This record gives sequence, C-alpha cells and structure tokens, in this order.
Amino acid sequence: MVFLDRHYEFFIKYNVRLIFCNNDNTSITELNKDYAQLIIKIINNNKNHGYFGSAREALIYLKNIEYNYVILSNVDLCLDESYFKGLADNISDEPLILAPSIISNLTRRQQNPLYREKPRKIKMRFLYFLLLNRYFYAFYKALSSVFSRESTKQSDLRIYAVHGANVIVNYKAIQRGIDFSHCGFLFGEEISLAERVAELDVEVKFIKTMKVVHYEHDSTGNYLRSKLITCYHRRSIGNIIRKFF
Repeated sequence: MVFLDRHYEFFIKYNVRLIFCNNDNTSITELNKDYAQLIIKIINNNKNHGYFGSAREALIYLKNIEYNYVILSNVDLCLDESYFKGLADNISDEPLILAPSIISNLTRRQQNPLYREKPRKIKMRFLYFLLLNRYFYAFYKALSSVFSRESTKQSDLRIYAVHGANVIVNYKAIQRGIDFSHCGFLFGEEISLAERVAELDVEVKFIKTMKVVHYEHDSTGNYLRSKLITCYHRRSIGNIIRKFF
C-alpha cells in the first residue's frame, strides 16, 4: 500500500476516491479505517485480467456515482500536488483525456506524449520484429533511452497517444464511449485507446505542469528476466498491426 501512503493527504484534500483492481493471486480484504474511507471497491481477481481489462471492470462500479475524471494509474508512480491542481484546472464540459508530465526515474526523461502522431506501420512492424527476441528489444530500449528526442516544451498540446502509466479520462469522454477496450492482454493499450479516441472525436491534451515520477519496471518487471512479458508484448503489437495499420 505504498501508493496509498504516498498520496493519502492529496486524496483527502482533492476528494479522490479509489477502486483497487488486484490482479495477483492473493486477496486484499481489509484496510485501516483511514484508508477505507477512500475506497469505493476492492476487486480481487485472483488472476491477471490485464490493465485495461481491470479498468473495464472498475467502470461498472461508477454507474451511479458522480465524478469529474476516471484515472487509470499504475501504482509505481509518485504524483506531485501539481498533478491534482491540474485536474481541478482542466475540468471541461467537452470530452477530454489528459496526459500529465511523466518523468522516468531511470532515465529522467519525459515519457509523454507517448506518440504525438500516429506511428507508421513500418515502425510497428520493426517493433514486432525486435520483440521476437527479448535481448534485441532490451538493447533497443536502452539505446532509445539514450538517443530519444528531448521532451516537448509545449503544454496544452493535442497529441495522438498518452502514456499508459497514468491516463486521465473525464466524465464526458466516458459518456461518449471511452471504455478501455483493447485487442490484446497486456501492452499496446495506448494505441487501442488512441484509435478509439479518434473514432469518437475526443481531444487528448498534454499538460506538462502536472508532474508525475514513474518508477519503471515495478509493475511489469525487466524484459531481460522475463520471456513471458516479451511474449505478451509481441502478441499485442501483432494484434494492433492487424487491427489498426
């Protein structure tokens, strides 16, 4: 419950309520009284339903609740108070998805926007090829972290895809049809969301003043250690290429 410990005061101050989707084979049954007041629901799946799969389950419990945003978030993040102030400053009557500034703790580089524009098919095919071998992909990731372009200095920038570590969807976008559908199990969710967003004409906006630190690999582990993670990633990219490119 490090995530709760880290952000408890912000959650209270900004009236944030939580649904925990536990994709582990253990069960969360009780929380201390202070934390319990923040929780709408704890969903114990006993097996991994995937990132967007769990998000779809959580949406069921929001049907009769008033809210401004649904925030889909990893728990390996540290959210600055500027993040919560940004939520308040960007309340809109139009369908909207927000992309906060996400800084990697490993590289200190900006991870949003994930894609400013839709990537080309050749790039997706190259990614699929690299994922045939986890060592190839790990080497590519390492090079990318060194030679990636500097992050954009622009804020309030319209983009194609938000980084999946923290996705902020307002009420109007949920009502329009954003439902976290995905053609894979894990990985590639951002492109599935981006394509749904384009279909429904929902704006995606990068807000650089909303600060988040991402403690990478705490959620999915290291590619060099896990053939299974590489396999899941490759399958999802294959599905995405077939469906969207």
